[in-house]
Amino acid sequence: MMEQMRRMGPENSEVRARFIDAAEATLCEEGYHAISARQIAAKAGLKTQLLYYYFKTMDDLLLAVVGRANEKRQIRFDAAMASPSPLRALWELNSDSLAATIQGSAAW
Repeated sequence: MMEQMRRMGPENSEVRARFIDAAEATLCEEGYHAISARQIAAKAGLKTQLLYYYFKTMDDLLLAVVGRANEKRQIRFDAAMASPSPLRALWELNSDSLAATIQGSAAW
């Protein structure tokens, strides 16, 4: 018997982004130990059940947070490479310890 595909919310949804924002804020403010579906939904001002419409698991939500941070890092990397002094820009980028954190990527 084939497993039925579960319908998921669209990746470009504003609601999905609110869940990612809430998870990112919780990670920055309280740490990984504070992450729960209930906590994230409350911070987003949405229902917990709706979180599972957009993310199959909490791991998928956390991967979305990391994915967003990596996209921001890639933008900074591309800007460094296109700068008049790419080596200096890369050095500064990689010397910024805050930039290596989720919290640091949120500020970009």
